[in-house]
Amino acid sequence: MQGQAHLMRQGVTEATTRAAPTLEIEILDIDMQTNRRRFSATPFVLSGLALTAVLTAAGCSGDKKDDGSPTSSPTAGATTPGFAPVVEVSTVSGKLPAADKQAAVTDLGGVVTTWLDAAYLGGEYPRTTFDTAFGHFTEGAAKLAGKDPLTSNAAHGAQIESVTPTLEEVHLDLLAAGKEVVGATARIRLEFTTTGTWARHVTVSGRVFLTPGNNGGWRIFGYKLTRGDK
Repeated sequence: MQGQAHLMRQGVTEATTRAAPTLEIEILDIDMQTNRRRFSATPFVLSGLALTAVLTAAGCSGDKKDDGSPTSSPTAGATTPGFAPVVEVSTVSGKLPAADKQAAVTDLGGVVTTWLDAAYLGGEYPRTTFDTAFGHFTEGAAKLAGKDPLTSNAAHGAQIESVTPTLEEVHLDLLAAGKEVVGATARIRLEFTTTGTWARHVTVSGRVFLTPGNNGGWRIFGYKLTRGDK
């Protein structure tokens, strides 16, 4: 297994080659509006604990965790007939009606699977254009992610003849306040095989962080991923 590990801090990228490639980029951009409060900052690195503090500041610290059964839904594969990615709500911190859990599967899960399809699984290979891969990212996150070869197949698209997904899972951890979702983490695992001169079995896993967009919908504003191929 070969690859590169990129650690990006304040726009500075350090790259090393090692046996188990990992990508760790935390909180690329923040543009959050919840409960009439607005939090904004220029791109910076934020730890997982700090992320929790930011989301809790939206007014969710007094809510209890919802331990109800996970809400899941297989989503029809956008690129391979008969392939069904699995999207589910795993945990809810706070109170959230069952209907809103199912809506989260569609809305937040759709944002994540759209990125996975555009960045890895979809399109006509060989391909060199991945302009639409980060359409659901915040502006700052999209700029940084678009420059990183590990967040899509852009580095090898011209060498790939076809992509076949074998596993696509999205597990949503939701943060609720006032019976509404105000933030979310999606834990993902994607596996696919490629043919062509770059024939590999690729695994992408990790977390992406989502926030409500200013004009509705959801945006990915940060991620922490591991990618490997063999």
